[in-house]
Amino acid sequence: NDFGIKLFSINRIDRETSGILLFAKSGEIASKFHKLFQLRNIYKEYIVYVTGEFPEYKACRGEIVKDENSKIRKKKKFIFSENFTCSTEFYNLESKFLFSKLKVIPLTGKIHQIRATLFSIGFPVVGDKIYGEDENYFLDFIEGKPIPEFPIARQALHSHKIKFIHPVTKVVIEIISPEPEDMKNIFKQAEK
Repeated sequence: NDFGIKLFSINRIDRETSGILLFAKSGEIASKFHKLFQLRNIYKEYIVYVTGEFPEYKACRGEIVKDENSKIRKKKKFIFSENFTCSTEFYNLESKFLFSKLKVIPLTGKIHQIRATLFSIGFPVVGDKIYGEDENYFLDFIEGKPIPEFPIARQALHSHKIKFIHPVTKVVIEIISPEPEDMKNIFKQAEK
């Protein structure tokens, strides 16, 4: 709006997640992109660092539901289910110093899907205040209280790649956002 251009948000990422955000200059084009997302015709890939030595590959199909046992109202949890509404594939790219770097392919787009799934299967995202090792970190954080220092100041989750066929031009578009330095440094910091 500062430049007299109205932009329409196409996708979303969580607050402390880095990476790709898409915008359209018209509502008509934005709704065509939203349809691509609804039909799951957009390939998305994330990079994430988790605590623990992750298996080589893991597919998680189930549901994301409210975590009734949490003190955090918006916290979700993943449960395996044959009637799945949530599907994510995880590939271990590297493990060392009690951390693992993963490539993540979310096949659906639920809120907190990647973070809630990883937490629920025992591999919390490094630096995640809500889905981390202790949810009191988040409660202390929002109250302005000091929290322990993490290997990264935010959650180590990055929207790395998006690929789609443009809904108007029909050209294949691939957008790649390189892994940020703060995430690249996680293994280096753990080595110290």
